[in-house]
Amino acid sequence: MVLKNGAGSHPRGRGRPRRRLPGSRERAGTRVQAAHRRQCPTVNLRTPAGLYVGPGATLDVDLARLDRVVARVTRALFWHHYGRRLPDGILMRVFSEGGLRDLHDADRAKVLATVIPVQRNPPQSIGRGVLRYWHAVVPGQEYATAWVLEFYGDVRFLALTLPNRSDESSEHRIP
Repeated sequence: MVLKNGAGSHPRGRGRPRRRLPGSRERAGTRVQAAHRRQCPTVNLRTPAGLYVGPGATLDVDLARLDRVVARVTRALFWHHYGRRLPDGILMRVFSEGGLRDLHDADRAKVLATVIPVQRNPPQSIGRGVLRYWHAVVPGQEYATAWVLEFYGDVRFLALTLPNRSDESSEHRIP
């Protein structure tokens, strides 16, 4: 997550690169890093206003994989705050900012409408600000929760949990 353009400016996200890549026995500057560089094509970078900044590398991210990581983090945060684990029958939906593009407009509006009331709650922080998050529980439904997670001040996700009951009305269903 720290490779995202804005995340690298976070105090905990910048600094000297690790001596070893995670899961690798080879040191930085070796064949493994060279292979990673080959997989990151160079593009012309522009500001949001359209001004040319220069060339830069891109990285195609597997959002489904990141969503699974955020789902595990959300389960851990639920346990941390409520002292119990989420039961097996709970639906978990995770949306990255980029992943919201794939939703239909009506579903995206519903999901985004969840964010505003959740962020009215005070933020929590873990790891010296590496993870900042907000959460809320739907009144009267102990396992219906919403979580806004922000990693490195720039990488954001929305995680929603809801009991998976067949008798539940459709208005409580997460898209």
